[in-house]
Amino acid sequence: MSDFVNRILKDLKVDLTEAFDRNFERKAFFSGAPWQPTKRPVSRGSLLVRTSAMRNSIKPTIQGESLVYSSSKPYTGIHNEGGTINMPARKQVIHFNKKGRFNKNNKKASYAQKASVGAYTVKMPKRQFIGDAPEVTKIVNEVTTEHVKRELKDYITKLFNK
Repeated sequence: MSDFVNRILKDLKVDLTEAFDRNFERKAFFSGAPWQPTKRPVSRGSLLVRTSAMRNSIKPTIQGESLVYSSSKPYTGIHNEGGTINMPARKQVIHFNKKGRFNKNNKKASYAQKASVGAYTVKMPKRQFIGDAPEVTKIVNEVTTEHVKRELKDYITKLFNK
């Protein structure tokens, strides 16, 4: 790979990563529609940023003459693209408090009981934070144009200084 292309890709890696990361702060994909809120809002954290695990797992790498984004978290793709999650039937331990009410925290539970949970599907809305967009094209054009201008200036300077 040419040194010229490598410099462009390194600059794109920085600029695009920063732009994609800002989508988490905007809670929208660039200037598009805001992400659909969750069905059950939770008081802690922001939408898609409760622990920052997914946000921090997104890593750019230069592979040949391409810039590739990947994540070590298996749920990143379904959040970014939306879709349906098929949950199989299973047996599960359910915890209850002293009054017989469901208790999420099993350390405070008074007793537990095995229960069968039927198969079900979860429809995940698209909450895109990474991908192609007019803003991405604009960043690519700006970085590329800047590098081409710099390269031409250096070439012309060398040509006339001989």
